[in-house]
Amino acid sequence: MLLSALIVATTLAQTPAPPMRVAIHDIDFNRREDVTRFLQRTRAASRAYCARHVEVVTPDRLATRGVCEKGMTGLAFDALPDHARESLIRSGQSRRFK
Repeated sequence: MLLSALIVATTLAQTPAPPMRVAIHDIDFNRREDVTRFLQRTRAASRAYCARHVEVVTPDRLATRGVCEKGMTGLAFDALPDHARESLIRSGQSRRFK
């Protein structure tokens, strides 16, 4: 019984997690309040995502979910459309995502 449980856990850990999604349709990246709202959404999505998928995202750091959350927040920034990312870089707010 223990062996089958370990095999299932190993198989699940190798399964890729679905992409994390954060809504940006109502965000104007030139407005500080909207950037703050996007950051809050991203952090909340990262917490929820890592609560479900930490074993896939950071399998070597299972006890430190914060590593997963920080990494997913950075990936959300990297996945932004060019114009949004450039606006955050120009305004100096990109560091909030790293």
